Amino acid sequence: MKNYYRIYGILMLLITGIFVLFEVSALSFSFNMAFNRELENVQNANIQFSNALSTSIEMLEAESIVDNSVVLNYVSDNIYKSMNNHAVTYIVSNYPDTLYTSRLIDINTNRKVDYSSEDNWYIEHFKTGEKHYIQVTNRLEISGDTLYVKTVMDIAEIYSERDAQVSGYRIVIFAIFILFAVGLYLLIKGFEKNIRIAERLTQIELASRRQEEFSASFAHECRTPLTSIIGYSDMLRSTDLSEEEQKESAEYIFSEGKRLERLTKQMMLLSNIRDEKITKESIDVKKLLNKVLKSVERKMEENKIVFNISVEEGTLIGAEDLYQSMLINILDNARKAVSQNGEISLIGKNNFEVYEIAIVDNGCGMNEETIEKMTQPFYMADKARTRKEGGAGLGMAIVNQIAKRSNVKMQVKSTLGHGTRIILKIPRTKEENNEK
Repeated sequence: MKNYYRIYGILMLLITGIFVLFEVSALSFSFNMAFNRELENVQNANIQFSNALSTSIEMLEAESIVDNSVVLNYVSDNIYKSMNNHAVTYIVSNYPDTLYTSRLIDINTNRKVDYSSEDNWYIEHFKTGEKHYIQVTNRLEISGDTLYVKTVMDIAEIYSERDAQVSGYRIVIFAIFILFAVGLYLLIKGFEKNIRIAERLTQIELASRRQEEFSASFAHECRTPLTSIIGYSDMLRSTDLSEEEQKESAEYIFSEGKRLERLTKQMMLLSNIRDEKITKESIDVKKLLNKVLKSVERKMEENKIVFNISVEEGTLIGAEDLYQSMLINILDNARKAVSQNGEISLIGKNNFEVYEIAIVDNGCGMNEETIEKMTQPFYMADKARTRKEGGAGLGMAIVNQIAKRSNVKMQVKSTLGHGTRIILKIPRTKEENNEK
């Protein structure tokens, strides 16, 4: 389920990013529109004032009226009043002198401007305190003099509007974000529920299929000895056999009966391991391995297998019978894997919080597929050899169940044609852990 929450987080980040991008784009577009509108107004006002000033001065010159700062100031003031646009301020200057100002404002408007030879316009946007201004400067050449007509407008209002829009957008986007987040969360929770149901159904279906396969495998394993028992029994019942033939038939019936008995015991053990509560106790390692050795040494000798054992003293915690069954099954599996005159080693050593038991053989080994499947009930890599040895493919399944129930970690390392190494990491008693 963690993946769905990760997807949910990514979607929310993506949505947030889209909303923020939309907000920035919308605000930027709106602000630029307002700014360009005000700039156009300032430019138009400057053009009107400049044209009126040029015309008035030309008329005064034609009437031979002396041109001085008093006359210029008078003319400029009349033009300003006639334009009826008091939102802007007009400054006429001949740097560094200011000749006329329509109204006083607390800004430095008489800064020298470097114009290119082709452009008589200069536009500035500046801030003084908390206020923002646009200043448009137009250079005029009148009667051999250079005059600068500057038009200044306070545009703080469009910044205030922008700030108000930002606050409004944030509230709206936050509300949309919350609604969308809740909706998306509920949608994902619904998907999760459906997915959990689907996963549960898949697990049930898989468990049912495994149960069917298990039952089919068990029936198949039972059928083989039963067929032999029924066949030889019928032959004894309906056919006149010699004493030697009768003895041979009885041996077959007995061996197949014992095989069926072993299979039944293994099935019961596998079932009990899964269901019964395990009583844990302290176990002496050497005493446990001596019992295991007595159980396997006869078959090892029959197969002329060299069996090496080297163990350190130690104490385990768990169920002794289960550990004994686990080790016997692994050793029996190793015995079946090696040929005559092969070699099997059992090595035990203390390793901090666990006791490690390694069972190493120089047998046929396994590939990766076999290692993955070896703990499945009734799985046999070499069916002919396993059945010949009286096995049913349940040994490693029992080992796996015991390991899981006893908190034993099992590692399998094997190379085809070069043998197998199985390492068991078994919990030790608390007292011994503390001593170490």
